[in-house]
Amino acid sequence: MLLERYERRPEDATSGLGTAKRAAVFGALSELFCPGDVAVLADSLGSGACVQLAHTGDDRLDSAVPVSPDVDGLAAYVQAIELLAESCSAEGRFDDPRYGLREETLDAARAWLLNAGNMGTLSAEHRRLFGGRSLGNGLPEIAPYGAWYFEDAEGTAAEVSRLYKWAGYRPVLADTCPTHIANELGFIAACFSESADDRLRADGSLDRFMRSHVMNWALLFAAATAARADHPVLKFAGLALEDTLFIQWERLGD
Repeated sequence: MLLERYERRPEDATSGLGTAKRAAVFGALSELFCPGDVAVLADSLGSGACVQLAHTGDDRLDSAVPVSPDVDGLAAYVQAIELLAESCSAEGRFDDPRYGLREETLDAARAWLLNAGNMGTLSAEHRRLFGGRSLGNGLPEIAPYGAWYFEDAEGTAAEVSRLYKWAGYRPVLADTCPTHIANELGFIAACFSESADDRLRADGSLDRFMRSHVMNWALLFAAATAARADHPVLKFAGLALEDTLFIQWERLGD
């Protein structure tokens, strides 16, 4: 099991990562795993329509506006990468030999985003790895749907959908499976947001969702993405997701 190889960090390593910041981090990860023609993070920050991440304390993000696919979509990815870079740096997660994140991986992702003129190769890599927004072109190389990792895929998807409905969460990719990685990360972000209903954390719903569902598939998904991605943005996204989930595992119940 992936968690068995994870060495726990000192207690104070994540002590500064409050719920608002965790909302922003999971929202940024949700952004990076959306298909290339969807820009969730900036849209949600600008309109409040998807993941509620407003008032993070980051002026760069709080001033974001709704985006369109290519140039503005790239800006949304840049925002997501920079937010994750700030969080990882603050927690000392780069270049620690025990973990997978490296400064050079971040630098490669930044370089591509700063020099790209459109979403072309990033969108193509999304389709190659995750199958895009439909399965019309066959099975994805890495399944982005959590339900597929469980014996009762249909029942798992239905259970997650019921949880979303109970929580009042509208999936960021409403036209695909509720267990798509972007939807699940968006849900976690919504639960950590300042506007979230307190019952989402108070009654243990988020902890149970993380323990019994997310941790049983998303770590494998993250590791596979980091290993198989040719594109620097998605390679960084896979490593950042894996490390973030390990940290969150420590903090379940906080």
